[in-house]
Amino acid sequence: MLKNLIHNLYAEETRPLQPDEELRDRLAHRLGLHAPGPSCPKINLHTSKNPKNWMPFAFGGALVAIVFLLFVTSAPGEVPTTLTFGPKTDDWTYGGGQGAVSSLSNTVSPSALGSVSSLSSLGSFGMADSFAAPEASTRALGFSVGGAKDANAFRDDIANGYTPLPTDLTYEGLFYEYYFDTGEKEACAELFCPSYATASSPDPISGGTDYYVSVGLNSGLTEEDFARGPLNLVVVLDVSGSMGSRFDQYYYDQATGAWDGENMEKMTKMEVAQEAMIDLLSHLRPEDRVGIVLFDDEAVVAKDMRLVGETDMDAINDHIRDVEPDGGTDMSAGMDLATDLLRNTPQEGYSNRVILLTDAQPNAGDLSESGMRGRMEKNAADETYSTFIGIGVDFQTELVEAITKTEGANYYAVHSPEEFRTRMDEGFDFMVTPLVFDLALEADADGFDIEQVYGSPEADAATGEIMRVNTLFPSLTKNGETKGGIILLRLKKTGDDPDLALRVSYKDRAGTSHETSATVTFDFTGEHYDNAGVQKAVWLARYADLLKDWMIEARRETHWWTSDEPLVSEEDGITVPPDVIGSRWEQSSVPLEVDEMYRKHFASFHEAFAEKIGEIGDPSLDRELQTLDFLKNAP
Repeated sequence: MLKNLIHNLYAEETRPLQPDEELRDRLAHRLGLHAPGPSCPKINLHTSKNPKNWMPFAFGGALVAIVFLLFVTSAPGEVPTTLTFGPKTDDWTYGGGQGAVSSLSNTVSPSALGSVSSLSSLGSFGMADSFAAPEASTRALGFSVGGAKDANAFRDDIANGYTPLPTDLTYEGLFYEYYFDTGEKEACAELFCPSYATASSPDPISGGTDYYVSVGLNSGLTEEDFARGPLNLVVVLDVSGSMGSRFDQYYYDQATGAWDGENMEKMTKMEVAQEAMIDLLSHLRPEDRVGIVLFDDEAVVAKDMRLVGETDMDAINDHIRDVEPDGGTDMSAGMDLATDLLRNTPQEGYSNRVILLTDAQPNAGDLSESGMRGRMEKNAADETYSTFIGIGVDFQTELVEAITKTEGANYYAVHSPEEFRTRMDEGFDFMVTPLVFDLALEADADGFDIEQVYGSPEADAATGEIMRVNTLFPSLTKNGETKGGIILLRLKKTGDDPDLALRVSYKDRAGTSHETSATVTFDFTGEHYDNAGVQKAVWLARYADLLKDWMIEARRETHWWTSDEPLVSEEDGITVPPDVIGSRWEQSSVPLEVDEMYRKHFASFHEAFAEKIGEIGDPSLDRELQTLDFLKNAP
């Protein structure tokens, strides 16, 4: 094949050519390349953030040049517009009387790449080294952080009469549900450009003044610049017994007698997960590869890795709908088998991701938070990243929130199949394409320390001077505002110096380091917000603080223990803790209760927040007022 390509190239080079410049530009854009200059094309070969994987080989470079030249010198009618694949195969191997299989018995047989193999070298993300200000006809992109990508988990609990876990509500998840003015004062011409806005704001309950600075997550990327590259994807589906319970009930309430078992006509977690999984698969392209792993108390390969273009996806969807839940939950086994699949899959030109759909209540295998996080961190070091899709109101956010602090990781909570479908239509390509890594912000000031960070899953790793964020993902921008495009720092005033020097460093996907610096000044008195974006972030952060305080207090005395007898007393001392049901991740529900003190707090905050929403001008914030209104009138 190479001999023929070289022969064809020689034949093309030895006759006069008059390339069509417009066609060349158009094809370069379609293939995700830099726009070629008048003399020679500039091709982005980089698909990895690991510098050692960025060394272009002369042979690979020659092939890319050959393929590109063949494209740009073809007549318009001869330009291939589709890729050619082999026959479509139903390669589902689970069930059909085969029974369970060992995680080592289902070996991966990589599919032949066909005509996509040459295209995969042309660059995964189609991004230029520098960017011009977007034209009015193109939509700009910004960034959002990893971790939670919605706040559905806590709302689902409240709506169904349960007290949420504090981890059901994350700041980054709440922020991602809204668009923010990032404070950008001039168009960004780089991959990432932070911007800053300041605020001083009185606490609505104590009246004390709090100081804030927001970090806007801007980019020079536009939707036209961005192009997701080929993806190696393993979808891991939890098929354990707990997935057979109703979507709006806690599975482990059965053990405490709290589950009435009625009204079973509602969708189960399994049914919701199946529909969400089928929707995920619908966003794959013919050149992507996909494999499927199922796990209960062991893990099996249900579908080997194969190009989507060579897979009978309709048949695969039918098989997914036929899966029945049963058994225990060994989540670590599912992750290990997915990792094995990817290790035996061709990597060149592809990015790797594992998407795990689960209620995250493991009770077998490695049950430790550190064990699961260690697996994900090891994978991330090899540029295999993870996404969790949380299913059901008893989705264990405490575990998932901890382990998705890993680089390149994120998670969603499914509210309904329809809502999830809308989210994936808007953001699947963004979800699987991290672009900025190891973001650090250092604050140097005599008058302020960083007291708290809102909007980053790594907030607990912040010190008084440094904030860190593992990963930024592309995010939509509309009307000059970016979805989830902000991180908020709450500052502790330590002196009279009004200046705050900020230095930001980060790495791009190539592993190249970048650094910017700026200074902000708190040269105002009284209540002040530089813009509506920082004002919105301040009040959403306070709203989340208030709700999480209530959740912690409401759950303080309930942890799988139903006895009225105290565990510690003057008479008995500190007793041996009782056995709990299963592992620490198997949770029973806590009924929704709000005491009189929090009723008053919710009412006071509701009044103040409603006034600020009018100033901010975002009526979508009314959903949070509805939650407060419900809670202040709850039992």
